[in-house]
Amino acid sequence: MNTWRPDWLLRILLTWTSLTFILAWLPFVRCTFDGATYNWGFSWWGIDVGGSGISAHFLLLVVEVGLGVALIWLGYRGARKPFHWLLIAWHTAIFTSFTTISLLSPEEFRFRGDTAGVDFSLAWVGPVFTGGFLVASIYWVVRNLRKPDQRQCPPWSRWNTIWLACLIGLLPIQFMLFRFDDMNWNSDLVGVFITIGQWMLFGDAIRPRGKLEGSR
Repeated sequence: MNTWRPDWLLRILLTWTSLTFILAWLPFVRCTFDGATYNWGFSWWGIDVGGSGISAHFLLLVVEVGLGVALIWLGYRGARKPFHWLLIAWHTAIFTSFTTISLLSPEEFRFRGDTAGVDFSLAWVGPVFTGGFLVASIYWVVRNLRKPDQRQCPPWSRWNTIWLACLIGLLPIQFMLFRFDDMNWNSDLVGVFITIGQWMLFGDAIRPRGKLEGSR
């Protein structure tokens, strides 16, 4: 039986999509485990949102993480509707947001990560990258929808279960790294890298396994 797998362009788009949701997953985990000691914030179309711990704006992180999980899951598990429209909607939102902020306040449009000591400008990089991936997303969707819709949900394997369980099993470790020894920046940094890796490996954990048609 033929096992559906994402083509090379979809894999690139899903990898980039996962990267964009790190900005939601990382503060979501840190707010949950760190509590009020963790401050977060980002901007959509020039409107700043953020807070400390589980505050009013935390609900936005919950929505974003939920959308991220849905997009990555649908993309790797058959890429069936409504994945196409969610993909275009998400990358349209990112592109228009990045472009708006670049035009309104290019000097302040920067990516900062205090724990990792990261700080660089997104004034021109942001719109160029997000615009390119938006065009690629539209191209993939148009091309894919022209194909006969014979896709089935790929079978779930034992390997998927084990891999996903391993990623979920990292949560207690993340809790200890973020919750305790608040002044130990090394533990925070380790927790950040684990959290980023955990999210980026989510797609690999759920992607289809099995022999392709014609394989021996």
